[in-house]
Amino acid sequence: VMVFAASGYIALWERKWSLPTIRFLTLAVLAYGVLFSGISYVDRMVSAPPETALSDALQWLSLHHTEEDMVLSDVHSGFWISYWSGAKPFITSNDPAYWQKIGDVNTLFSSRDIKLTTGLLEKNGISVIVIDKEMRGGKIWKRDNEGLLFLLRNERFKRVYARGEVEIWRFD
Repeated sequence: VMVFAASGYIALWERKWSLPTIRFLTLAVLAYGVLFSGISYVDRMVSAPPETALSDALQWLSLHHTEEDMVLSDVHSGFWISYWSGAKPFITSNDPAYWQKIGDVNTLFSSRDIKLTTGLLEKNGISVIVIDKEMRGGKIWKRDNEGLLFLLRNERFKRVYARGEVEIWRFD
């Protein structure tokens, strides 16, 4: 696309124009359009995930996980878990078994039944849970005693990392 756009811009530049003012305005509008769209995209990239706190937590996890660990987090964090920590995420947005796993994920995040939750965690081999501020901030939970957040008080869950607004819990 860039090659075609550049060749089109060069063709407009080299073309014979009857009115030099129109030539200048046309080329200026095209050049400024590319410049300002690039600048506006940079602004979005700065606020794009992952945040520093999450990447720091996942780098910490890269040093403290085993090959057998399966990590549960938000569906959209699966790629970052794999990239930054090298651990296996339970679910990612492009997982071939997405539709089979999403029901378990929703049940795990919303359940306050310790037997049901521990059974699902054991069945799926999940031993690490990563919770970030977006998950606590309304993406999954709205209050601190909802679903899985309530169950984290159980002795089978141990918080192994808490910095910034990211927590990592280990399920034994």
